[in-house]
Parts: sequence; structure tokens; C-alpha cells
Amino acid sequence: ICAEGYSGALCAVCAPRHHPVGGYTCEACTTAYVARTIGGLVALSVLVLALAAYAYVKQDQLTKLFMGSMTSRRYTSLENKGKILFVMEQMAVGMATQIPAVALPTSYAAYLANLEVLSLDMQSTAERACLTPPDFYMRLVCATALPIAASLCLVVYAWQLRLRHDSWSHVYGWFLMLTYCVFPTASQTIFQLFACDYDFDRGEAFLRMDY
Repeated sequence: ICAEGYSGALCAVCAPRHHPVGGYTCEACTTAYVARTIGGLVALSVLVLALAAYAYVKQDQLTKLFMGSMTSRRYTSLENKGKILFVMEQMAVGMATQIPAVALPTSYAAYLANLEVLSLDMQSTAERACLTPPDFYMRLVCATALPIAASLCLVVYAWQLRLRHDSWSHVYGWFLMLTYCVFPTASQTIFQLFACDYDFDRGEAFLRMDY
């Protein structure tokens, strides 16, 4: 029998109406927590959209301010370093579930939990916000289907530009950026589908993400 808030063969999965905290703990989805989390997500979304709109309107001024006399070689170097840091953080966020046998320090686990949004895993973020119950299979569907849907939208947009005889080469760059951002999370989630343990009693086997 698992403690309250936990489920699974080894009681290591959050039960319904509970959310994961730091990768090892499950807490109840209280009304105050849900309201606070939804408010934070809405505020973050509005901030990102506002910054994106401002950057689009002030593109020339911002380019001159931040780029200045920077050479293209220097810009490319900084861009590559930023990509490496982004992917490294994406991989670190999933560390608690990838290697559950290693107990991470509490403070570091909390730090990774706060960076969960960088994984671009909508289902996992929804689980932590108590918007959906913990479900690895739904996480798998979201991690694979949403990038495909976004890619199809880019294809349709590029096709429309081509029909209007407008330049559409920049859409290819957007597609590469999309694949770069979702590849770490999507690949980790897919590989988790094949991680099973066969050491249970009576010869039973369980998917690691199910316990």
C-alpha cells in the first residue's frame, strides 16, 4: 500500500490530484497552488508575447544596440554557445526521471523543477500545474505529435508563400530551430518507452515510467 499521493508498483509515481515536486516528492493539488501556477503561466506567456512583439517592432534598433560592431563570426560563436547551454539545460531537467537511482540534492532538484519549462514538454508542465493527471503515455503523444503538427503548419505556411511568389527560405530556418529545440525532450521521452525492469516477483515486468 502506497503512502497518500503516491502510486505505481514501487509507489514512485504521483497519484491523481497530486503533482510532482523536484522529481522525488508528490504534493496535493490544492486550489491555491493551481491558481498560483496558472497565474504564473499566464503572466509568463504574456511577458514572452510582449517581448516578442517589442523585438519585432524595434528590430533594427535592437540589432544595432546588441550587435553593434560585432562580426558575423563572433555572432555565430555566441549563437552556438547559446544552443549548447539550452540543450544542456533541457537534458538536465529530465535527469531525475532518466536516472532515478541517483538521488540528486534537494536544492538542485528544486532548481531543475523551476526550469521545467525549458524542456518544452507541454504535458509534463501541465502535470506540474495540476491541469492533467500524471500520464507518461500522454506525455509521449504530446512530445511526438505536437512537433509534427507544428512542422505541418510551417509546411503549409511555406507553401502559401510560394504560391504568392514570396520568399519562403526563412521558414526552413524556423523548421531547423523547431527540431533543434524539441529533439532532446522528444528523444528522451521516446527512449523511456523501451526502459523496462524484469526483476519483479512472479516474473512481472514494468515500464520504469509506470512506477
